[in-house]
Order: sequence, then structure tokens, then C-alpha cells
Amino acid sequence: MSQVPSDDQQGGRLRLVPVWTERRGWQRPAVLVRVVQVLAGVAVLLLPPNVRPLTVVVMLLGLLAAVISPARSGPAIALAAGVAGWVFSYGAHGSPPVLRTVAFALAMFVLCDSTALAGTVPVTATLRPEVLAGWLRRDAFALLVAGILAALVYLLAGLTGYVSSYPLQVVGLLGVVAVLGVAAWLFSRSLR
Repeated sequence: MSQVPSDDQQGGRLRLVPVWTERRGWQRPAVLVRVVQVLAGVAVLLLPPNVRPLTVVVMLLGLLAAVISPARSGPAIALAAGVAGWVFSYGAHGSPPVLRTVAFALAMFVLCDSTALAGTVPVTATLRPEVLAGWLRRDAFALLVAGILAALVYLLAGLTGYVSSYPLQVVGLLGVVAVLGVAAWLFSRSLR
């Protein structure tokens, strides 16, 4: 809160003006999208064990840039630092725990998606409830498809007896990208 002289100033009285609405015009829903960005970025940063200090600094700078200006290269820097921290923590042939991997993937997804929404919604814009509901529906659908594909990969790995197969992981990753790409293409066609 800041102090601004009021129109009806009597005897040197000042009235307090809320910073959110009158002074800067920031809207709470648009600011909450940025808060979700920060929380997802912190999760991406904290989930890998033994993160190197340089990775932390680069990740925080990228996250700061992503929150301040989501349409620029900050999100790419934050994600690259997050992935680098993950790879450096477990090594190229490491076997991270499944729950930690799922949590890391979810945090990266939320960071990417909230940054995409933040890039289209300025801090001073009002975020209509139907826009937020559509965003959440799209996220739920994408997470459902990714969860089904991940379950299929684990089921296939269990049936074939592979403990860890890099070709299977690459095929699964390409399958997720293909399915989500087709879903995004169909979604964008329905908006026309």
C-alpha cells in the first residue's frame, strides 16, 4: 500500500490506496498466473537432488525473466537450466525414482503452460472465468493423455521384461509429443 493525497484532504490527512487496483492497475488473476509460474519454477529447481550452484543461478535468472516478460527467452533459459540440473543430478544413465520424475515432469508442464498463459494475459488485464476454465480443461486433457501414455509405456515395459530401454523411452516421448501435437492442432482448428 502506498500513501497518496486524497481529493478531500483535510488537515494534512492522507488516505491509503491499494497498489493492486488503483495505482498500477494490476489484476489479481493475472498476478496469480505469475505466482503459479514462480511456484512451478521453484519445484523444477528443488526436485533434482544435488543441484549445482551455477544451475540454481541460471534457473533463477531465467525464472525471473519468464515472470517479468513471459514472451521473451526467459522461459527457455529456465527450462534448459531445470533440465540441465536434472541431468547433472542423475547422470546420463541414472535411474531417478518414478514419483520424482513424474513430479518433475508435472512441474515443467505447469511452468511451460503458466508461462504461455502469462504471455497472453498482461498483468493489467482481467482474466475472464471462461478463459481460465478453458485453460484448466485443456491442461486436464493434456495431463490425462500424458498419464495414459506413461501408463502404457510402463505396462509395455512390464510385459516385455525391459528394466530400462532407451529406445522405448524415446518412442514413448515421441508418442507423447505426437499425441499432444495432434490435440493442439485439433484444438486450434476448433477456434477458427
